[in-house]
Amino acid sequence: MINRFKKAFTMAEVLMVLAVIGVVAAMTLPRLSDNVDEQALVAGTKKAYSDLQIAYDAMVTRYGEPDGWISAFGNDSTKRKNATKLLKDRLKESLDVEMDCEDSPSACMPTSYTNAYYLKLKSGTGLAIDVIQDLDFTCDEFQYKYYPCVFGKIYVDVNGPDKGPNQEGYDIFNFILSKNGVEPEGLSYYNGVYLYGGSEVTAWVIKAGNMDYNKCLDNLSWENKRSCN
Repeated sequence: MINRFKKAFTMAEVLMVLAVIGVVAAMTLPRLSDNVDEQALVAGTKKAYSDLQIAYDAMVTRYGEPDGWISAFGNDSTKRKNATKLLKDRLKESLDVEMDCEDSPSACMPTSYTNAYYLKLKSGTGLAIDVIQDLDFTCDEFQYKYYPCVFGKIYVDVNGPDKGPNQEGYDIFNFILSKNGVEPEGLSYYNGVYLYGGSEVTAWVIKAGNMDYNKCLDNLSWENKRSCN
């Protein structure tokens, strides 16, 4: 005799299971999204570093070391502005540029930097290029171990001005221009406990490959633990 009465879930039980799945998904998906966004920003920062170093090397090959042509401008504000524009134009030749924002900086970067010139790459990344005040190519003042003869900075908004949070240490990272070429800011912390200081985290992102300084600052150091995990 065939048993026509088979066990099955009731509608109430099915709805209960779906509700539980929904709650778990709501708790999990934002966390997964955060991890994906962070890794995208880390990857974008590393790519920007590589692209800038390649552009810098190409510029040096074509025009010679910057101290041979930037230092001729001097240190007053007008000459500094002209030096910055020349540096921007020469780096631009080897970058995949979508827009030169000389007349509309906010289209490239959400933050304004004094005397900077701005570019937006086809990847969406925004750049602010700046020659520092009081240039000293003799290295009398800038005898730093990691950044000899500093002459400029490049501020990088990895995901562009239209996406947030537009904050240093999250999606804006700083690079130093020196005799070494393009270097991530923050290497001066390399031998000690890392202290989160906004722009100085660029080296951490490049070398540690994460932004865990935003999560477990007190437990991180260059010599020991480089991740919250």
